[in-house]
Amino acid sequence: MLSAYITFLLSLTGFATALALPNPQNGEPPTSPDTCTPSHWTCNGTELRVCSGDRWLTAAYCGKASCCTTSNGGLNAHCYC
Repeated sequence: MLSAYITFLLSLTGFATALALPNPQNGEPPTSPDTCTPSHWTCNGTELRVCSGDRWLTAAYCGKASCCTTSNGGLNAHCYC
């Protein structure tokens, strides 16, 4: 279960916007695929993933390689192709 509210919108054109509240413990983004801060986002080029509990869950597929990005230390993520 997520420790914060997460807003996730997917439009019909394939763009995704995500906003998550920071973890009050440290507010740091994930540092590797093996570590995970609840409610933070990561992007591996085609997939947006959100940290839920202690594991990454795929939230969206961006469609093309290198089409997603994160900002604000992993608190926001979106597809941009």
